[in-house]
Amino acid sequence: MDEGALDPSHRETSNRMKQIAIALHNYHETHQRLPPQAIVDAEGRKLLSWRVLILPFLGQQALYNQFHLDESWDSPHNLEVAQSIPHQYAPTNQSEIRRGDTRVLAPLTAESAFGRPGLPLTFRDVTDGLSNTIWFVQGPASAAVPWSKPADWEIDANSYEKWLPTPDASASVCNMDGSVQSISGAVAWETLSKWLTISGREIVAEDELHPEE
Repeated sequence: MDEGALDPSHRETSNRMKQIAIALHNYHETHQRLPPQAIVDAEGRKLLSWRVLILPFLGQQALYNQFHLDESWDSPHNLEVAQSIPHQYAPTNQSEIRRGDTRVLAPLTAESAFGRPGLPLTFRDVTDGLSNTIWFVQGPASAAVPWSKPADWEIDANSYEKWLPTPDASASVCNMDGSVQSISGAVAWETLSKWLTISGREIVAEDELHPEE
C-alpha cells in the first residue's frame, strides 16, 4: 500500500516506526552489532528490553541513564522510571491498551532478527537483504507489553490470523532497511514467515504482498 494512501493514524505510526529504525541503525553503527532482544544478567535472565537499549539513539539519553541496567524491568526503581514512555513506543490510540504498554514488538521466530537470543547479529548476517526482512511490527493490542519489559511477540500462523483476521484488515511492519509497509490480512502466513527470516534465502515477490490487487 502506498504511504500516501494511509490514514492519519497509520502515517503517524509509520513516522514513529521509521524513527525507531533509524535508532537501531545508529546503534549498529556505534556498536558494530545490533542490540540483543534483551539485556541479561550473569545467569542469562532477561532484565530489560531492546527498546531500553536504543533510548540514547531516540534522543532519550536522560531517560536511559535513569534505568538500573543490572535490575529487572519490574524492580521498584525501573518500574518508576518506565512511567515515562517515549512517544515512539506509545500507541496512537491510547484507549486500545494499558498506559505504559507498547505495540512496538519484535516478531519472534527461530530465524527472525530478534529471535536468536545470545547471538550477536550484524547487518552482514542478514543475507536475505535488509529490504526483504521484517525488523519489528505494530502488533495487535492483545500482544501489547510494558515497553521496558523484555518481551515481544511469539508469532505463529494462529496469532497472525488473529492479528489480521480479514482480507481488509491492515497493519504496519518495518523492514531492516527502515522502510515501513502496510500489509493486509490477504497476505498469507507463508509469505509473512518468509519475510521474517534473516537468512532463509527466500525473496518475497511483490504479488505475494499485494494478492488482492
